[in-house]
Amino acid sequence: MADNQNNPSGWSTAPKREPKRTLQDYMLIVRERAWWAALIALVAAGLLAAYLWSQPRLYQSTTTLLFETAPERVVDIEEVVDNSLRGKEDMILQVHLEQITSRQFMQRVMDSLSEDEKQLLTQPYADEEGHVPSLSSVIRQSSAISHASGAPIFRITFRHRSAEGAALLANRYAHKYIDYLDERSDQGNQRAIGFLQEQADELRSKIEESEMKLQQYRQEHNLVSLEENQNIVLERMKELNGAVTKARVAKLAAAAKVSEVENALDNDNNLLEIPAISEGSAVDATATKLAQAKAERETLATKYLERHPRMIENQKQIDGLEKMLQTQIKSRVTDLRNQLAEAQEREDKLRTELDAAEQDALKRDKQAIQYNVLRRQIESDQRLFDQLMARLNETNVSSQLSNVDARVVDEAQPAGAPFTPDRNKVIASSAMLFLLILIGIPLAMEAFDNKLKTEWDVGSFLQKSFLGEIPMVKGNNPEKRAKIVLDNENPRAREYFRSIYSQIMLMSEASPPRISVITSTLPGEGKTFVASNLASCFAKHHARTLLIDCDLRRPQINRFFDLKNDAGLIPWMESGEMPTDAEKLVDDPLLQVRQVSPYLHVLRSGGVTQEASELFQSQKFHNLLLRLRDQYDQIIIDTPPVGGFSDALFLASQADETLFVAKHNHVNRRKVKYLLERIDHTPGRVLGVIFNQTKTSRTQQYGFYGFYDEKTYRNYYGDNKSSQSSSLAARERLQPETGRA
Repeated sequence: MADNQNNPSGWSTAPKREPKRTLQDYMLIVRERAWWAALIALVAAGLLAAYLWSQPRLYQSTTTLLFETAPERVVDIEEVVDNSLRGKEDMILQVHLEQITSRQFMQRVMDSLSEDEKQLLTQPYADEEGHVPSLSSVIRQSSAISHASGAPIFRITFRHRSAEGAALLANRYAHKYIDYLDERSDQGNQRAIGFLQEQADELRSKIEESEMKLQQYRQEHNLVSLEENQNIVLERMKELNGAVTKARVAKLAAAAKVSEVENALDNDNNLLEIPAISEGSAVDATATKLAQAKAERETLATKYLERHPRMIENQKQIDGLEKMLQTQIKSRVTDLRNQLAEAQEREDKLRTELDAAEQDALKRDKQAIQYNVLRRQIESDQRLFDQLMARLNETNVSSQLSNVDARVVDEAQPAGAPFTPDRNKVIASSAMLFLLILIGIPLAMEAFDNKLKTEWDVGSFLQKSFLGEIPMVKGNNPEKRAKIVLDNENPRAREYFRSIYSQIMLMSEASPPRISVITSTLPGEGKTFVASNLASCFAKHHARTLLIDCDLRRPQINRFFDLKNDAGLIPWMESGEMPTDAEKLVDDPLLQVRQVSPYLHVLRSGGVTQEASELFQSQKFHNLLLRLRDQYDQIIIDTPPVGGFSDALFLASQADETLFVAKHNHVNRRKVKYLLERIDHTPGRVLGVIFNQTKTSRTQQYGFYGFYDEKTYRNYYGDNKSSQSSSLAARERLQPETGRA
């Protein structure tokens, strides 16, 4: 909705697209300069082919050397020098590569060559005077040794002027490297055997010395059987510890009984109540007899008096028993005290024996520590000695076996044909150089070419829109070319103008009535030709159009439309006041706006002047444009080239948009960019760029819109296009103007 309001013409605004070069564009760039680029490429390719073919013939031979990653073994014995590729294969292969390409190994190979072999290798390189290079330089410049990626394979390649010499060097290098590995392995084994034997002898002497020290220690401390003595001491300590415990228990029991008796004596208690006194002793029996005697006295007392003989006898018995009981009690107390003393003495004695046993045990432990240190040292040395002897035996066996894991898979054979110069390679190299120059030079020239000629230049470098192109029109004079659209001449060119008209309608943001300025960089780029035919396009679409010739230094529009230049801008601007009526302004005899076709009017310059800038900056000219805008739908102003004069800048500031005409492949794009930036600083807007005078061969290049060529147009319209164009022109001439479209 907003787009329609900004553009009342009804055309939708075309989206801007960033031009991009395609493969076809680059192919056309190459085709543009193909002839002379092909000539240079042909000469260069021929020289390269001649140079390559003149090189001395070289023969190539290759020997393949394989390193086994998991070699078969007769016995499972680890080698002293490991040449296999187990583990870090890439690192080991790199080590092998450094060794086989070293100067030291090259010297080993040269030493193995006989005099005849040396002459075979150096004689083909003799110069015209008979001088031959050194053998080392021949080998160094002809070798190419490498290992295959991802496989433990070495390819030993030599290129030599002699087929036999190339094969000889390749095979000799491979076999000598295997011999080198075998020799290095033997040397390693011998060094290892000597080292192991020396270490074993030293360790044997050390073991013998340690055993002598152990034996002497046992004799000094009478340690016939240290383990048995320690066991006896431990058993004795266990027994004494048990006896001490029992003695302590007995002492405590005796102490308890004595303490009870002493307590009873202190408190005058009856000692017979104490179990330790009465139970299980003579006291108990005496106490029983006393109790019986007293019981008998009570019985006798019932029958007899105190002086009765039986009573007297009973009393004597009681007195005797009481005296005996006291004596027995005292004896029992003495026994208990003696038992306590004996228990204490026994405990002390046992503790003394236990302490002596503990001291003996500690002494035995100290002796055992030193003894065990000597014994463990002997055992450790003995184990190491056993391992050394086992490794020594394995090394002796391994030294008898070949542990070189490299072998020749494919020996080199003398080549039947030279490696170089190879006809196919010479042809391929020459062809590649030919294509490189054929493509590279045009692209390089295109990169350094600063001329404006492609849509990419317009869109990417100038940052402007590309409106279209107009091919070079031949065979017509300037007057006829200016009226191609008006007179329906040259259908092919007319379609290009219609395409540009469509682009303008799509891209223009100005609403009719609209003023458009057409300018260029330099004279001769065809801006007046474009302005005339573009004005005719607008008129053909029934837009009331005015074409104004503002090139006051070199006017041409009057000549293109066969008009005299006796009236127009200059006489009118130099005259008096402006009429107030717009229609009278158009009919002003000094201005004389001429109608050249339905809807198309022309305002001439009216002469030539060098003061054009002053006229265009005047208020009278500004008011004139405002009055003319009210009378026309489209005003197209033809201006002088902006690269030479500033008139176009003043006119662009009063117009709605500017159309920039550039002669194809003629003007410097940096200068055009500078001029467009100057126009952008004015209120006017640069709508886009139009290419003029594009060659027929360029019509479809670089993304142009040139899809109409003469053949296509003729095939589409057939033979009736002339009659159709004539009838259309006739209808347009007869159709009267009805006002603004």
